[in-house]
Amino acid sequence: MPADKYKNIVEVARQRAMEHPDRNCVIFLEDGEKPVVGSGTSGSMTYLENDHAARQVAAALQKRGIKQGERVLVILPNSLEFVKVFYGCLYSGILAVPLSEPAGPQNMAAYLETFLPTLKVSKPSLLVATSFMVDFLRNQLPPELQKVFAGLAIASVEEILAEKDVEYS
Repeated sequence: MPADKYKNIVEVARQRAMEHPDRNCVIFLEDGEKPVVGSGTSGSMTYLENDHAARQVAAALQKRGIKQGERVLVILPNSLEFVKVFYGCLYSGILAVPLSEPAGPQNMAAYLETFLPTLKVSKPSLLVATSFMVDFLRNQLPPELQKVFAGLAIASVEEILAEKDVEYS
């Protein structure tokens, strides 16, 4: 299919999965040269793996009641997990609102100052983050901020990716 025939990036991703299933779609490089090996950011993902992961994440989001046009706040490092969640949002017509994660636990107060305006403006239906961030938001949030997060569904990326028995529609 010629490039001008694609309506959106999802069509491109699906076409690549059909035409080039074994080619790399994403490769994370250490220092821009060597493939990264390690938890969360390891290696690469093929077009077919990306398509399967995106469909699985889209189904997991649909199962949680997130509808087309709603927003999901995604707080993840640059990683394969981020790519899976981002494409899952695209596949299901959900708007991903990406935010970088805090630099570390010692920076949470400063992070929340920049994070809160995005939360208020984007009005997400779900927040997907690392297990560290989810634990912080569920158990360590300062009392004065707890009401800001009341009613916001929060899930770890591990929870979303673990939902294997869901079907994308």
